[in-house]
Amino acid sequence: MNEVILNDRWQVGLLVALVAGALGIVGNNTVLFMAAVVGLTYAAYGFATSPNDPSFAVSRTLSDDTPTAGQDVEVTVTVRNASDSLVPDVRVVDGVPDRIGVVDGSPRHSATLQAGGSTTYSYVVRARRGRHEFDDATVVARNVSGDAEARSTASAETTLSVSADVGDVPLAQQTIPQTGMVPTDVGGEGVEFYQSRDYHHSDPMNRVDWKRYARTRELTTVEFREERAANVVVLVDVRDECRVARREDEPDAVTLSKFAAARLVSHLLDEGNQVGLAFYGYDSEYVPPGVGDGHAIRIRNALDTSTESSFPVVTDGGFRTYDDDRRVDWLRRRLPDGAQVMFVSAVPDDEPAETARRLQASGHQVRMLAPDVTSTETPGSTVDRIQWLERIGNVREAGVKVVAWSPDEPLRSAFDRARRRWSK
Repeated sequence: MNEVILNDRWQVGLLVALVAGALGIVGNNTVLFMAAVVGLTYAAYGFATSPNDPSFAVSRTLSDDTPTAGQDVEVTVTVRNASDSLVPDVRVVDGVPDRIGVVDGSPRHSATLQAGGSTTYSYVVRARRGRHEFDDATVVARNVSGDAEARSTASAETTLSVSADVGDVPLAQQTIPQTGMVPTDVGGEGVEFYQSRDYHHSDPMNRVDWKRYARTRELTTVEFREERAANVVVLVDVRDECRVARREDEPDAVTLSKFAAARLVSHLLDEGNQVGLAFYGYDSEYVPPGVGDGHAIRIRNALDTSTESSFPVVTDGGFRTYDDDRRVDWLRRRLPDGAQVMFVSAVPDDEPAETARRLQASGHQVRMLAPDVTSTETPGSTVDRIQWLERIGNVREAGVKVVAWSPDEPLRSAFDRARRRWSK
């Protein structure tokens, strides 16, 4: 529905013209009467050129409607004049969701539209995690003089769903005898070539290397690299020492770790692995490895309902230390034999490194995902970042592969970068 707004000056001008005309007629004053005619002419022009019930159709497209967090997305808006008359001044303000920011261009646009004509413009937003629905676009049609306008909204349903796909998680080769997606150093059924060996009478005929037999008259069997499932426990560091954030308006390391853990669990279950969950902190909680939708819901509920600490969040350095060997003993008693650990920790002190060493010594391969909540904005945070980098280095020296993840980038990017580094 259009809301027509007239500038007050036309209404004031009309009132003055009517008064002057009346005085001219009563007083038989030609000058006043002619002045009234001029005023009435301008007032009539203002009314005559006001927008004649304009109608607009708006469409909106996204360069990627399911981007990853931190990705730039181009928004293209097309506005069409659906009325039968020229609209000399059309101004559009697109309904950008509040939680995503415009990084290039502007959601505002102006144009002149012939009947049935259209105009297209674009701007760029930066995706943030979650589901974001665009609001209706506001369209304002003005007359030539700009003294009358018709304001309306145009609907164009658009949703930006920002996924947090972690991509290919590089697990250790510690597996269980079930088919999965983890490459192993074991020959058998698979896709990737592993080795050739002497033929055994029990080998299936489709595994015989017939090309080699044609050349050498020797029977050999081709083995492929087996891909198996893993038994993975995602260990989340929820200690008060991790109640650290880069800035006051950003999530702390515990919140980021839970977010990452939820994505890891979902991905690992989809890959056919058995996945469990444990909290490394004062409110120790454990969900044994399992599979299935019901198990995924149980882990998700555990992440959502785990105890929130009232410990104050630190934003200017200040990582604290606390040591309790009972945590490691508690974990070792619960981890299944052959299970590997994905340790999600901001590494606020030396305890995660020592825990990872002891778990590996107990026969559990460990990978670490470390949310980076350090910065160089203050002297305290700069010192803390230097110490954090040293602790990360100590973890790597202990033989634990670490994925450093900045909240400014998608999880997928962090894992891709780590995988490239490990393959060198």
